[in-house]
Amino acid sequence: MLSNGGEPLVYPQDAEKAGQPILDYTDKPIGGNAGATEVARGLVFFNGKDKSWQAVLGDGNGVIIINEVTQDRAKKLDQKIRGLQPNLNNLTLNDLKQVIRFAQQLGLVDMYNSTRVFIQENMTPVIAGDDSTLNSKEVDASGFKKRDDRDINQAIYIPGTFVFEGPAASPQEFKNGGVIVVQSGKMRGVQPDIFVRTYKLSNGRAIESVTADLKSQCVV
Repeated sequence: MLSNGGEPLVYPQDAEKAGQPILDYTDKPIGGNAGATEVARGLVFFNGKDKSWQAVLGDGNGVIIINEVTQDRAKKLDQKIRGLQPNLNNLTLNDLKQVIRFAQQLGLVDMYNSTRVFIQENMTPVIAGDDSTLNSKEVDASGFKKRDDRDINQAIYIPGTFVFEGPAASPQEFKNGGVIVVQSGKMRGVQPDIFVRTYKLSNGRAIESVTADLKSQCVV
């Protein structure tokens, strides 16, 4: 949880829209209304895989998901976090920025914003029954977690180079094709290599390639 709600959710100085409020996919300011006079606060961070900016609200409900974390790296992240603040509810904006930088140093660059509700409804601890700090119940949306396999999503592969204006704060960049996944009525883009590693077909079979196992749709 961020103390004082974090920083204003505006594009950073090295972004194309530097200083402007970050908008969601409906062109409304993150955490506010189109006519709001104050910019919402939270944390702005960069997804190195999609080359896109992300923003998470600092209202106590925002969550940052770091994708494809191994158990070894999860332990290192957990140690880093608890070295900064034993009580996870007291993490400051600077603490979280240090954690993100540390994750990037570990090679974990695919990260995106989410919410506590999503975590509670769709994710469970990777290691069932593990009482280690990785699965601490101190904060219900923190820990080494996996996506439940109960939900079935629609996905389509788009070949070529394109950008996708989805839930990220800036368009996601796809240089070697991309997969658009519909989850809970919302669309998000997934890089092909990540999709193959982290998704399965509805019958449980592993995905061999996005071109062979998914329908394709060209865009112009």
